[in-house]
Amino acid sequence: MAQKAGLKNEELLRRLQISGSAAILSRNEFGVHLFTERELKDGVVGARLAKTNYNLDELQRSINTTISELIPIEAPELPDMVLREDFEELQGQLDETVREITELNERIQALQSENATLESRIESLEFDKDNLELLRSIAENRLDTLSDQLASNIQDLQYAIQKATTEAVRRVSLSARNDVLNEENARLRDALAGRDAQLAEGAQLAGGITILNLDQPPADIREDVYYRWERQGGIREFYSGERWQVTNTSEGDVTISIAREDTSGTSIIAKNGWFDISNTQFTLQAGQTQDIRLTVKPSIIEKLAPTGWLGRSRAYDGRLIFNISTTDQTIRYVTRLRKEPRAS
Repeated sequence: MAQKAGLKNEELLRRLQISGSAAILSRNEFGVHLFTERELKDGVVGARLAKTNYNLDELQRSINTTISELIPIEAPELPDMVLREDFEELQGQLDETVREITELNERIQALQSENATLESRIESLEFDKDNLELLRSIAENRLDTLSDQLASNIQDLQYAIQKATTEAVRRVSLSARNDVLNEENARLRDALAGRDAQLAEGAQLAGGITILNLDQPPADIREDVYYRWERQGGIREFYSGERWQVTNTSEGDVTISIAREDTSGTSIIAKNGWFDISNTQFTLQAGQTQDIRLTVKPSIIEKLAPTGWLGRSRAYDGRLIFNISTTDQTIRYVTRLRKEPRAS
């Protein structure tokens, strides 16, 4: 085991504790310290330890004295700040939000303008309805008057028959006059029925039922059912034909079935259709009404062209068919799905 040199040598430490610096013998005759690896005591040098003198007055004055250099520096109060990269990111989000708000405000203004147009049209339709109600009232009053006249004329005819001199003259006169009155009565009843039909705005009559499109198309759309689908979160709504109303105006029960038909030659529409019908077959008693609603199928429409940004808009036409099985009559309405590749 190698012996330790210098102050790591336990024997040398013991001599230093006893003899002090006199135990250090590494000087030569000239008083120069020599260091060799072979000498385990080499590397130890003695020196005088000077005792530090303290100024007691200065030391006492330094007690309980605030030294500014030793007081921690407090951070100055500054306004709240964020990192520039966070600020620029938030500023970009704010600019995008402002742009979206601007687009939404423009859309709101357009919808408000369209709403004002629709309100104006409603007022016009209400005015037309009031006029039709007035015409109906006039027709009913005229019918009552003619009915009274008819009753009076019948009495006159009966008196004339009794007073006629011959059976032949009596029969010919009564038949001719009765035919005239029946024709007049039928004409007045037809006129009254025509007024009643006009009260149903846009309604169609067939087989004892009235079919009314509750969402009439605007002036620039000819289809009875029109739906617009725009990709990327654009417009997706019915412009006409979403809600229908079927009323039985006859005196007996009527059975109606509703179907859709594709005329665009698209197999997926012909097989599945791009909209559902809330009730496809029902029976109405006299005076009953049935509401019908059309609901689109997003999963089918998504598969139709255009499916990307570069495609062109496409229109898919078809028909909504009402079959009246009781009278074997059919009423057809034109449908259209318009798909746009981009939001307007």
